[in-house]
Amino acid sequence: MKYYCRNQFMIRVASLPAKMFQEFAEVEHPTLPYFNSSGFNCNLFKEAIIIASPDLFNSLVNMPKTEKKLRNIEQSIIKYSIRSSTRPTPYGMFAGVALGEFADKSKLVFDEKEYIRDIQVDVEWLYCLIHILERDINILNSLQVRFNPLCYSFGSRIVNPSYTNHGENVFQISNVNKDMRYTKLISLIEELARKLVPYSELKQVIQEKYPDVSKKKIDTTLMMLLENEYLYTNLRIPPYHNNTLEYLYNIIKRIPAAEKYTLVIKELIRLFNEYKMEESKVEILEQIYALMESLVCKKNYIAVNKGLKMNENNLSGAVKKQVEKFVNTLSLIPVAVGESTHLGAFKRAFIEAFGYGVEVNLKDIINVNGFNGLQYVGVSEYNVSAREKEIKNIIDQKIQTAVKLGKESISLAKEDFSNISQNENDNCHAISFDINFYVSQKFTDNGHETCNLTVAPNGGAIQAGAMFQRFSSVLDEQLMNNYNTLYKEEIDLTSNYYELVEIRESFSAGRLGNLVNTNKNYNYCVVLDGCSEEKEGILSAYDLSIGLSFHGELYIYSSKLKKHIKIVTDNMVNPELNSPLFRLLKDISDEYEDKPLSRIFNLTKNEYIYTPRILLEGVVISPKTWKFSFHNDKLDCLEEFQEAFTQLANQYEMDDYILVYQKDNRLLLNRKKKWGVKLIYAIARKDSFVKISEVPEGMLNSQVVSDGRDNKYMSEITFSFLCKEGRYINEKELNTKVGIERSLQADNKKFYLGENGWMYLKLYGARNRQNMILIKCLKELLDDIECERYFFLRYADDAPHLRLRIKFDSENKMYKYMPRVLTWIRFLQKEELIYRVTFDTYDRELNRYGGTSVITAVEDVFFGDSQYVVSLLRMFKLERENEEQILYIFGILSILLELTDSRNELYEVLQLPEEDKSYNVEFRKKQDFIMQIVENTLKGAIENIDERLKESLSIYLKRKEKLQFLKKALYFAPTLTETKQHILLSICHMFCNRLTGKRNLEAKYLQLIRIAIRTLKKREEFFNKL
Repeated sequence: MKYYCRNQFMIRVASLPAKMFQEFAEVEHPTLPYFNSSGFNCNLFKEAIIIASPDLFNSLVNMPKTEKKLRNIEQSIIKYSIRSSTRPTPYGMFAGVALGEFADKSKLVFDEKEYIRDIQVDVEWLYCLIHILERDINILNSLQVRFNPLCYSFGSRIVNPSYTNHGENVFQISNVNKDMRYTKLISLIEELARKLVPYSELKQVIQEKYPDVSKKKIDTTLMMLLENEYLYTNLRIPPYHNNTLEYLYNIIKRIPAAEKYTLVIKELIRLFNEYKMEESKVEILEQIYALMESLVCKKNYIAVNKGLKMNENNLSGAVKKQVEKFVNTLSLIPVAVGESTHLGAFKRAFIEAFGYGVEVNLKDIINVNGFNGLQYVGVSEYNVSAREKEIKNIIDQKIQTAVKLGKESISLAKEDFSNISQNENDNCHAISFDINFYVSQKFTDNGHETCNLTVAPNGGAIQAGAMFQRFSSVLDEQLMNNYNTLYKEEIDLTSNYYELVEIRESFSAGRLGNLVNTNKNYNYCVVLDGCSEEKEGILSAYDLSIGLSFHGELYIYSSKLKKHIKIVTDNMVNPELNSPLFRLLKDISDEYEDKPLSRIFNLTKNEYIYTPRILLEGVVISPKTWKFSFHNDKLDCLEEFQEAFTQLANQYEMDDYILVYQKDNRLLLNRKKKWGVKLIYAIARKDSFVKISEVPEGMLNSQVVSDGRDNKYMSEITFSFLCKEGRYINEKELNTKVGIERSLQADNKKFYLGENGWMYLKLYGARNRQNMILIKCLKELLDDIECERYFFLRYADDAPHLRLRIKFDSENKMYKYMPRVLTWIRFLQKEELIYRVTFDTYDRELNRYGGTSVITAVEDVFFGDSQYVVSLLRMFKLERENEEQILYIFGILSILLELTDSRNELYEVLQLPEEDKSYNVEFRKKQDFIMQIVENTLKGAIENIDERLKESLSIYLKRKEKLQFLKKALYFAPTLTETKQHILLSICHMFCNRLTGKRNLEAKYLQLIRIAIRTLKKREEFFNKL
């Protein structure tokens, strides 16, 4: 797929000139007096400090007396000094952002005298204030409330799956479940408050319904619901509100009981506006903090974004060509869908509970007393394909060769991966993404301008725009509008395949709300809490269902939109910090696409102490990197650590200036200075290892961004990339979905032990002795019990076992024969054929087989098929290849022959989406033998295939009769929950499962049969022409 780079890009610039770091970095012992006399003692740095850490600012104003506290302050100032002069990642006033465009020449110059400031209250502080207001009954009486629409009931309980503790869980990141008794009163409140209703009116209706209950008791109950977030007030901030303080003020300003808060908030709004305009920033911030502290005392009070006013904002078009070449090669080697997944455990449980081809409402997915799907969220699994190994082997071999030859770098290009097999699904390409680069100036020998490009440590975003939107309020409005046209382009590229839907929720750790975008750029949004009324463009969580395609792909479906959706985020909050429900929906959506960006951080299969610089199409995707581990004895004291580290640094010939990493933080420092070693030592003591890289080329001396005084600044530039081709839908697949009802069929789905006469056993034992149970032991049981029918399956999940379902004519009959079944089980255990048995609920796969109107006919086929497979297992030896071929080809084809109306329909059913052409070779080798089986099956001359098949002819004919009845049932069914093709292939799958349970053999013989039928069709077409 071809990608192009958007014409607008984002410039991220450290707040102070690079020369200030270079001067400070050469100082052996930078102390507080040094900083007070240096360029760091400026208003901008003080403003940045008071925003980032009010406590540190107060300590600088009122210096502590103890030496330890002074050392801590000194270390903090060193880190903030490094950050403000070297790290372009936006954080308060420590870095600024702006938009630029491509032009003929590169020139990026900003006005160092004037900035755009956006100030908002810290979301955690705001959540706490709202919580205080809601607990004041005099204020509450004038508010409106709404029942949390995410709450659901089961039995006598009601569950709130999105409890956030009002955003005050600083250490408890993920939202948690709460549950309580679902009384008639709670049910009444839920009914009355489906939409916002005045609290006083709600209380009055309850009082009328329960006249004997005191008003105080009603208040206590309602406030308990508010405390546990079953109820929300209209103080909760709705999504996409860009001035939260004014929103709150406009609600409470008319409430007399809230006057104390109203006066303070009104003054805060004035000071916020003044802060944006006036020069004396620190003094205004001190006033703001004092007022905010008078209402709620917290560690942080405000969130600030800094915008740059650009005098020149252009990069050369040559840079655009450079990054496009890089990205289009990167897109050839993405980390493919399925290589790593968080959904393995979830998918297996989903298949076990619901089967394929079914859509299950989100409420049923998360129900803690049902499927309880959120328990499977967050479990990582890796399924490394041959293609992935091939890509990593190419890179690993180059690394090892470079280390052996003493080279500092390796270069990768498109040609290195020309023999890599293409991804099997070419419809999984990423549609858009952002990538963040260090950019520095460079000129060729003939004077042509170019750039050094290094992918920055924070990489980018898997959805274009996500890195931009948080700063929209401080970016040039016209350029931002031009940039935002990418959302319409992306929607147009994907709308035939799925709808892009943004997801929002409140956070347990309220401060994360500071990082969330306030602009709505997608047509639709799903909100996972009650902070938004349902209106145009807002989807409720329970409008969504999770589906599993016949090919094992999870997807999300919206009943309101009547189409698949892809959940996206338009911000850079790490999804791991969201609720389990949020992560489940995001994980499913993320697996719609391959991930080019992930390749940058997933280059090798080996870990190295030293990795040389890695370039792809001239762009550095990984600088020279070292990872050192330290034993505890080297971490006991600074001097011993310094000696050990210096020895390693000299051994590997490290530069004086290095980047040291800790999680998502990085520090540029001078390793030869004592202060630098102290910082490295602190990280090593905490983590027992240190990750270090070289400084990207040009970062220290060829910066591309400057101010009006020609001071140079360290910067990053974020580019957005959009695919030139959208998603397509296979027309045949689209047509087969017409008239299919995929929602979960619940009626007569589950049968507990004895219910409706069903008994369901799981017999765990050695796989190679399963056939003995089926051929010999099962017959002895069935001869002694009066059952209507039975069928079996082989399973490997958990451990190899047989699943046996026996149908009696009544529950009483089943219990009558339970002692005989138990005797039979003890016999199997004695003979060591099984080591464990469980009785389980029979959970019918109604959706997979067409729905309730056909399931009985399907189970009859299973009964006939089970009898027939057992008869075949008695006569044939499947370890012999010819006999395996006979049973698989004849068994599958004889099923399809009875369930289809014509040779053409049979061929259409066999049009599998994944055709493995490697089977063409095998078919040609054994064509005569395969064709003889196929042709005789089609003619009904089974005696010509193998004489032994005649011995079980009567059982075969009974199966045939049941298949013909199922064919009629499918024809007359008013609606089906699956396509006929998928139902037929599922019936074939069950036959293959009973025969051996080996999925690879099933896939192989379906392909061989398909090739054989195609060969017959071509032969017939040829003779017809004659």
